[in-house]
Amino acid sequence: MSAGILLANCAVAEELHATWLPSYGPEMRGGTANASVVISEEPIGSPVVATPDTLIAMNGPSFDFFVGSVAPGGLVIANSSLFEPGRRGPT
Repeated sequence: MSAGILLANCAVAEELHATWLPSYGPEMRGGTANASVVISEEPIGSPVVATPDTLIAMNGPSFDFFVGSVAPGGLVIANSSLFEPGRRGPT
């Protein structure tokens, strides 16, 4: 969440258009959460991201859930200090 809002705020500071759309799981605490960020030189019609150009995955479940939606040739950044992408097991 913090990385997403930081990215959106940096884009606005550079005079770009940006949206930040958080999504929280049904759990009160300790549940899943993600954020979609859209950055553009043009006005943004919708904050919804169906096929992201870039994915930043901070844990295994998020990586597994979102990696298949990244656009072909897109960038995937994974926090490998917390999990090994492609390897199953506790995260």
